[in-house]
Amino acid sequence: MKVIKASIYQQRFWLEWNINKQSACYNTCLIYEVFGNLNEKALLFAANRLINNNDILRSFFTEDDKGELNQTISEQLPLNFERREISCSPIKTTIQINKFIEQIKNHQFNLMEPPLYKFGLLKYSVDKYIFAINFHHIISDATT
Repeated sequence: MKVIKASIYQQRFWLEWNINKQSACYNTCLIYEVFGNLNEKALLFAANRLINNNDILRSFFTEDDKGELNQTISEQLPLNFERREISCSPIKTTIQINKFIEQIKNHQFNLMEPPLYKFGLLKYSVDKYIFAINFHHIISDATT
């Protein structure tokens, strides 16, 4: 594991997270609707490569004995990828899609435990998917 001093921006997110650990207000969520024959194996491979090639995606945060905030980078991290498949009426499908998106979007991150991201894939038809990526803003600020 590698430990580096947290940026001033990360320190701000840390302080705000400590005030309200249940809040999802600093989640950065991207939602994509995918049509066609999705190669899920290739998607998982790409997501794993992304995580393993970017230190910030394997990071978590702790305070040292002096109360200084540090970013700790894990050497390896298992992929945080949730996959679901639904098959129901159009009205129920819409409800399930919205529920899936809300669950990914409102995921509560613990900044002291990796990972600080979450991937989600919902297959709702033979060739229709919702792909969601959620990061806590502490790992997606302008300096990391």
